[in-house]
Amino acid sequence: MEMCLSPLAKECPTPEMYHTLSSSFLETSSLTFDAYLRLCRRLFYIRQFKTGNTIRNIFSSFCMAVLKCQSPKKSADLAMKVDEVLGLPALRLWSDLNSLQTASLERRIYLSQILISWFVDFRNPVRADSSINLSHDHLLPDVLNGISIHLGSPRVEIRTLGMVIRGVEL
Repeated sequence: MEMCLSPLAKECPTPEMYHTLSSSFLETSSLTFDAYLRLCRRLFYIRQFKTGNTIRNIFSSFCMAVLKCQSPKKSADLAMKVDEVLGLPALRLWSDLNSLQTASLERRIYLSQILISWFVDFRNPVRADSSINLSHDHLLPDVLNGISIHLGSPRVEIRTLGMVIRGVEL
């Protein structure tokens, strides 16, 4: 599955096209959806994509799948799964001081791209749907801690990443 989806996510010019091509994996069958989530987590954290298109295609396709669900409860459940498996690990890693000190600048930029795409391409559109209650409250401590850690860095590039995330998330 990875050998098919990785190039597909990378090469699709729009999230809509990627969603159409990968929609069979995004069906609400929990086994298929969970397997696809695990695959995406593997693609994000083990493979590293040089362009943001892959990340945006994946998060946007999850957003479309959540918004197309028949019931608000099912939509909220799927949104929470995406948050737990893909978004929250990125946020926790981004806001971790040890990670900041040991990761390369390239890796920090990549992690910031995942975080930005999670908010811009997934969370914000899902939250805009009034039938889905997706709170930001539980994210605030990690976001504020991460911003503080990044702004406290002696490297200008790292401080800039903190400012960018602050602008996107708050």
